[in-house]
Amino acid sequence: KQAFFVPRPPPRHFDTRRYDTKTEIMIPGGLVLGMAMSCSSRDLHEILHEELLSCSYVHSLHPGDVVSGMSYIKSVTSSGPWDLESVVVRTVAVKNLDLVRDLDSERGLPIDLFWGDSTIGTRDIERICKEKCPQLSNKIVVMVDRKILRQSSRMETFLL
Repeated sequence: KQAFFVPRPPPRHFDTRRYDTKTEIMIPGGLVLGMAMSCSSRDLHEILHEELLSCSYVHSLHPGDVVSGMSYIKSVTSSGPWDLESVVVRTVAVKNLDLVRDLDSERGLPIDLFWGDSTIGTRDIERICKEKCPQLSNKIVVMVDRKILRQSSRMETFLL
């Protein structure tokens, strides 16, 4: 006889009879990361390669939560003669918050969330949010730092 090991996802991801979908069922981290990156990738145009520098999961995400993201470009460097540029971006994904309507435009966003240390903990993130932008408190799902290689967006005219 042969024994096979069949990996199964933890019941907290799918067992709706035992766990409440609003508070106890959680979206797996890989899917949360994918949603966060896709929220900002379409605005970054023509990504040729990307490297994940750091990823911090802050709060859990549940089925039915709406995810939106905001990105901050930390640096842009041109590389090589092929009109490529390397961009370091921090993306902050939030749940159940309309970033345009719900955030206070007078106060602005706390720059510490975007420029601070990539290994910042949940407690520090919550402290920053409560002090500087209370609407973000308990809403941040993940903070992702990544390095993107893309075609430069320079507009040069070439005439023959």
